[in-house]
Amino acid sequence: MLKGDYQAFAFVVLDKDAHFWVDGAAERLDEERLLHRAIDLITQWQPTYVVVETNGAGFYLLGQLARAIIRGVRVPVLGRHHGAQVSKEARICARLGSQFARGTIHLKRGSAAMEMLRRQAMDFPECEHDDLLDALEQAMELLGETCKPKIERLVRYELPRG
Repeated sequence: MLKGDYQAFAFVVLDKDAHFWVDGAAERLDEERLLHRAIDLITQWQPTYVVVETNGAGFYLLGQLARAIIRGVRVPVLGRHHGAQVSKEARICARLGSQFARGTIHLKRGSAAMEMLRRQAMDFPECEHDDLLDALEQAMELLGETCKPKIERLVRYELPRG
C-alpha cells in the first residue's frame, strides 16, 4: 500500500450563474496506475481541459497524456507549475475562501472524494492532506483564465513538450 500524498482529480463545471459544480477523486497511485486512472477519468468526464501540476509524478503524467488519444481525440492537457511565487495556502485561501463563503461551490453529494475535500476545507491549513483543495484551486484558476479575453488566456500554463 502506498503512503504519502494523494493524487487528486477535480472536475469542475462553471454554470451561467457563476456557481461551481465539483466532483473528483483522490487515490494513492504509482505512476503507471496514475496514468491509467487519469485516462479512465478523462474518458468518463470528457473535460475541455486537463491541468496537470508539474511536480513529482506530474511530469510523467503530463508527458504521457500529451501523447494520448482518447476516443479519437488528443487530450487537451496543460502543465501548471506554481513554484514559490505564491504559497499553496495563499492560493487556496484567495481563490476558494470567498467562493465557499458565498456558497457558490457545490460538492457532489455521496462522493467519498468530495467528503474528503469538505474535511480538508474545514481543517485547512492544518489538515494532514490538502490535495483535493489544491486540485480544485487549480481547476478554478483555469476556469478563470478561460473567461479572460483571448489574448490574455492561459499565459501561466505550459504546453507539453515532446
